[in-house]
Amino acid sequence: MILFAVLRKVFKYFFIVILILMAVSGYFGWIIFQDAMDLKEKMPTSDILYVLEDDGTAISAMAFSAQNPEPSFLVSEELVNLTYDPKSVSNTNYYKYFVIDIALIENNTQSIVFEQVALTPEQVTSLIQSPTPVLDFANLMIPDDYPSEYRQVAIDQITDQIIDEQLKAMLFAASLQETMPQGGVQELLTSYRDGKINIYPETPVFKFIKKVPQFVIDEAIKSMEDEE
Repeated sequence: MILFAVLRKVFKYFFIVILILMAVSGYFGWIIFQDAMDLKEKMPTSDILYVLEDDGTAISAMAFSAQNPEPSFLVSEELVNLTYDPKSVSNTNYYKYFVIDIALIENNTQSIVFEQVALTPEQVTSLIQSPTPVLDFANLMIPDDYPSEYRQVAIDQITDQIIDEQLKAMLFAASLQETMPQGGVQELLTSYRDGKINIYPETPVFKFIKKVPQFVIDEAIKSMEDEE
């Protein structure tokens, strides 16, 4: 999946920026360095769960596995029971939870093309928040001038092919794929510091990022870009 490659590239630059940050800030703690090396080693080979939240409630989630670049999605029962409690997280099969606030998608200025249908950020958000996203999407796919006697048949064909949680996860993935390349690692770091992205467990590297002044982060990213 394209999103898997995009995220791997973002995290590759993320590690470079972390090392630059540690150098320019004068803070090169051994614990932080070890954590950065652990992330560099395990992120590409571990299972990661990306969760989309709306007002603190998980509304979609997709899991990436190093063994399978195609993400799997969580169904409603799994979303309801999802917890980020550190004691629980440490006992799961996921190395990291990336919990993304829906505001990150709402702030995306680019439309996405999904199943040959152009969707505005507002439409994407509405579908993800809808209790009946597949039905709503089917109505968007079928032209208004479609013969009324065949319209319900066409809608039924679409709703039989995909379930609501799967569609939400696919839209979540498509939106994230569109959002990340716009700002890359800067988008990731800024969104994390602003609370639009939360990362669990929050290990020393991520706590360090929150304490570093923004101008230091900007300088680190500029240094990385200058060396490319």
